[in-house]
Amino acid sequence: MGVISALLGRLSDERTEYECRDCGSGFPRRRQVCPDCGGYRIERTEW
Repeated sequence: MGVISALLGRLSDERTEYECRDCGSGFPRRRQVCPDCGGYRIERTEW
């Protein structure tokens, strides 16, 4: 499910400031834990 949400996030017009480095899901704001895969590596997309 993380892959699907990552693809949908990239196709949408919503800008994602942060991305989970484990599954690639994007988020508009910082999160502590990825809701898709449970990963803790959420970093800014420009880094």
